[in-house]
Amino acid sequence: MRSRHRRGSNEDEDKEIIKLIKRISNKPRFRVEGEVKPSRDAVKVYVSNGLKLLEQALRELGASEGETRRTLSIGKKTLINNYPTPIDINELARQLLTSVRTHQKQHRS
Repeated sequence: MRSRHRRGSNEDEDKEIIKLIKRISNKPRFRVEGEVKPSRDAVKVYVSNGLKLLEQALRELGASEGETRRTLSIGKKTLINNYPTPIDINELARQLLTSVRTHQKQHRS
């Protein structure tokens, strides 16, 4: 008799545990994708590594010191704005260097 009684109480406990698990799993999650702000340190590491790679790519493309400085300042903003998304550094270097060089050629009035 005791074994049946215990078995019944274990089933009741199991049912309660299952109810608790269902209740917990039905609660809305605290962290919803897209709403969580990245940590400042993570962004700093991402940007600093990206700027190093960008500077190497610019040197390989033959950018002068002035062009490199201007391109890196624009590149920093671009990397910060696109933080979680990976960017093709070589393509970014080509595009930014082209825009910096075309702005230099324009005459100011």
